[in-house]
Amino acid sequence: MVSIAPQWPGLPVLTGSMLFNLASGCFTITLGQALFEKSGSVSAFTGVVVIEFLVPILLGAVAGSVADRVNPAVVCAVASIVPALALMGYLVAPVGLVVMGIAIGLIVNLARPFYRAGIFAVGPRSVDPDDLPQYNVRWTVSVQAGQIVGGAVAGAFLWVAGPKWAFFAAATAYAVAAYALASARSMISSTHDGDDADKPGWGAVLRDALDSPSSVLSLLLLGVDFLTIAAFNVALAPLVNQLYGNEIWLGILDVCFAVGAMMASPLWARYSSKVSRRGAVTSGFGVQIVGFATIAVGVELAGPIGQSAVLLGAVVLGLGVAVSSSQQVSILQSEAKASTLGRIGALRQAVIGVTTATTLPVVGYLVDKDLAAAYGAVLVVLTLGVVVNMGVARRESVNHERFSSQPSLASE
Repeated sequence: MVSIAPQWPGLPVLTGSMLFNLASGCFTITLGQALFEKSGSVSAFTGVVVIEFLVPILLGAVAGSVADRVNPAVVCAVASIVPALALMGYLVAPVGLVVMGIAIGLIVNLARPFYRAGIFAVGPRSVDPDDLPQYNVRWTVSVQAGQIVGGAVAGAFLWVAGPKWAFFAAATAYAVAAYALASARSMISSTHDGDDADKPGWGAVLRDALDSPSSVLSLLLLGVDFLTIAAFNVALAPLVNQLYGNEIWLGILDVCFAVGAMMASPLWARYSSKVSRRGAVTSGFGVQIVGFATIAVGVELAGPIGQSAVLLGAVVLGLGVAVSSSQQVSILQSEAKASTLGRIGALRQAVIGVTTATTLPVVGYLVDKDLAAAYGAVLVVLTLGVVVNMGVARRESVNHERFSSQPSLASE
């Protein structure tokens, strides 16, 4: 009997990733909308999002080391159970939304560094190297689509039943994600580059990652995609309030973003042989510029034309983020040793946290003042990202040519 289910490498992990991010998207959108309704500002929610990106900086060293020493699928499963229990605790606690919402946001964000370090290490340790680039595209799609579908679930529950049911849906999804990720633990290879005595410590990992200006710039570029995602989420509630006037559009816009992200996998399968990974990152940033510009134009136009432009911009934005972020992951994994994947994943999250936490408060301030100006600020960052990435690509090309020429010179 022929199975109609897709036989993708790493499918159980991708399922767990989809569910974890569905839960995260549902939680994030529900909390953002609830805090916006209570306070009339995005300031409190911006604070929660900034905490989300700062916590990996503080816990990254521990999370990365744990993911390198423990089965990373188990690390991910435990990190999924913690948010589920925290949200269930909120549902039964007689505490105000603003206070408890920020507290739950902190608890959820304490678990995320362990999940992210683990999920970064899972792919290379469970998937054949030849399948890894396509796996990373699907993983990125599972992240974006999960978060956005979670946003759609949140929008539906907020519209029909209110925030408590939306939080319950998020808690349930976290719990099911934990089960899916735990079931994938047998797929994970236990082999490393050497024994414990030979494993490089954090000092060696940092020296390798920061050994040249191009390496530093390559790391900083990791934050660009996540600034896009964070800015999209922070601006979503006031955008819907200004342009649509109904919470159901929170979910619809999230679905549009997800549709764009899902388009990345077939596009990469078709064009991967025609473009380098660095070229794909540049293309992804460029597509994001088009997406944000379209949304900004829609905000200014308003009315049916403006609403349609924002929907289209969300689709384009999702496509751009999926393309560039997946290829940045592949670049980072291809340069890492198997025994340091967890720490490289934690370093990635720390860099994302630093770059996003330093720029997002400005975007949040601009969102409260003028949506179009906030989108314009992100466009400036994306444009800078394109320029920097093209410079890194040129430097990598020169280094590759220099390295390739050495054997031929020796033979002469």
